[in-house]
Amino acid sequence: MDGRAIQDLWIGYPTDGQQEHSMGTTFRFFDTKLKQWRIVFINPKSNYVVTAQGGREGDRIVLRGADTDGLPLRWTFSEITPDSFHWQGEKSHDSGKTWKIEEDHHMKRRTNSRAKHGTTP
Repeated sequence: MDGRAIQDLWIGYPTDGQQEHSMGTTFRFFDTKLKQWRIVFINPKSNYVVTAQGGREGDRIVLRGADTDGLPLRWTFSEITPDSFHWQGEKSHDSGKTWKIEEDHHMKRRTNSRAKHGTTP
């Protein structure tokens, strides 16, 4: 993507009572026309697609959108460094009056060591 987008691969491993893992992917990019960050999250197994957009608010990047049920969601990225960031995903069940944290992740960049040495997987 020529360094213009960030992709996360999400793998949720089974917990008690679950038999299958979940998977999804997120693409984030800065839309130069809108001057905002945009995201698309896709989980094809559950037919779940989320889009959101937003921008800098102080030292954070805040994106707003709606889930597949139309409930407002807010994704906040903070503590951003070249190799890591903190991400919180919140959802509101009362039109944005109150928010509940549903996701809380400290993310770290990971690279494919083979790519560093010029080989392909």
